[in-house]
Amino acid sequence: RRQGKRGKTEKHAFLKKTWYRLLTPPSLVGCRQIGWIPGNKTIGEKQAKDNVLNRVCEVSYADLCGDNQQDWRKLRMQVEQIEGNNLYTSFYGIDSTKEAICKILKKRQ
Repeated sequence: RRQGKRGKTEKHAFLKKTWYRLLTPPSLVGCRQIGWIPGNKTIGEKQAKDNVLNRVCEVSYADLCGDNQQDWRKLRMQVEQIEGNNLYTSFYGIDSTKEAICKILKKRQ
């Protein structure tokens, strides 16, 4: 806690969030947890689930499969479904790291 204006104590912003478990798409490496995602709590008519739905997350392929040879690939996953505190994702896209692209371009000179 920190002290704000007029001597009031303020809570840290992450204490006001609801935390969700991010799960991989079953088609990639099976459905397993890869991290946590914060989302705003329900306030009035704004639902907490609407804040997290359709969010796009990016993860290294090496982190998913444990294959360090594929560390230059990045997978994007989009949150499709929410059940309790679990976020179920689907494949959204694949990309390469900037270092890998520069390395390929440098070899072609």
